[in-house]
Amino acid sequence: MTDEWASRGKRSLRVEAGAGNWPGVSFNAGRQDWRGYEAWVADLFCPEAGPSCTPGGRPGFELVVRVDADGEAGQPARFPREFAIVSGLNTLRVPLAEIAAGT
Repeated sequence: MTDEWASRGKRSLRVEAGAGNWPGVSFNAGRQDWRGYEAWVADLFCPEAGPSCTPGGRPGFELVVRVDADGEAGQPARFPREFAIVSGLNTLRVPLAEIAAGT
């Protein structure tokens, strides 16, 4: 936790990805009841985005958010979404209807 860059409240989670071809972070929220919510939303602050690799050639990087859930007949269902991350505050938003539909 850090006192820097909180978009709401006073604290935020600080994550530093390691080196490698697929650095990442995993979070397991367990079984959740999302009824009553419209979207998954997260604010991500990137103090320094690095070389140009986003659509449009802006400095930044691509972040893939993947939601794993139980699908039909107990088969795993995955929902991936790519976001172009640039320096500064980035708000990531995915409507839950899209996650449920797998689109």
